[in-house]
Parts: sequence; structure tokens; C-alpha cells
Amino acid sequence: MEKKLMVAVVDDRIHALVREIVECEFPDIDPDRIMVIRTSKISRHRAAQIGLVRTREKAVQLKYAQRDWDYIIEVNDSVWVAYEDEKDQKHHRRIIRHELMHVDYDKHNSPKLVDHDVVAYLYEIGQFGIDGRSLNQIYRLANPHAQAGGN
Repeated sequence: MEKKLMVAVVDDRIHALVREIVECEFPDIDPDRIMVIRTSKISRHRAAQIGLVRTREKAVQLKYAQRDWDYIIEVNDSVWVAYEDEKDQKHHRRIIRHELMHVDYDKHNSPKLVDHDVVAYLYEIGQFGIDGRSLNQIYRLANPHAQAGGN
């Protein structure tokens, strides 16, 4: 069986979008502590995912561990490319903003990840419109024992 290599590219254009969104909406987040990569190695059902760098082997594989990264946002390359022609970057903004909503710090200023609540999804729907993924997430939050797919 052939072993697949991880395909990932650090993308400065996406990081510029992260910086712009952080400056406007998340003033407590330091965008320089967030690594952003485009990759083909996450589920095709996910537009992106965020993790803590210290728990992400990919950061070490990419040899970026020497930087003081707290978070790594992995953007699904095929999803990102599908929306590259949008002039307003609506879908790109939605993807990045959604991942940034997971960022938090504990009382010792150590990075941590948080889940969303219904209010977060309602805000996202208000800003970007409704889609099946958002409805699925609200259903899961309202019915924690339900078996539903999603992010």
C-alpha cells in the first residue's frame, strides 16, 4: 500500500485575511500566533479546521514549530479554490471567521479551543446566510445526544 504524503502550503494570502478579520472582530487574538496552511489532507466535508500547534504533528512536520505559534488553521484546498473567484471573499471570510471563533485563552493566557454555542451560529447565519452545515450544528447543540454529522 502506497503511503500518502501530506500536501500542505503555508498561504500568506489567507493569513492576510486572518489578520484583517482579527483586527476588525477579534481584538484579543494575536494573528501572528496563528499558522495558516492550505492542505488536501483534511476531510472533504470540512472547509477548514483549527487546532493547537502543540498538539498538531503537522506543525512539526512542516518545520514551523520553532515559531511561537499557538494555533494552526488547516484550510481545505479544494474548498478554498472553489470560492477564489468571489470578489467579496464572502465564503473565504466565513470559513476563517468560523475557525477563529474557536480561539480562546485560559486564565494563565495559555491557548485553548472552545466549542460554539447557538448564539455563535445565529450570528454566523445573520452575517453570511443559512446553509445546511449551520442548521446541522444548531440542531446538534440543541440536541446533544443526536447523531448528526458536521463540524
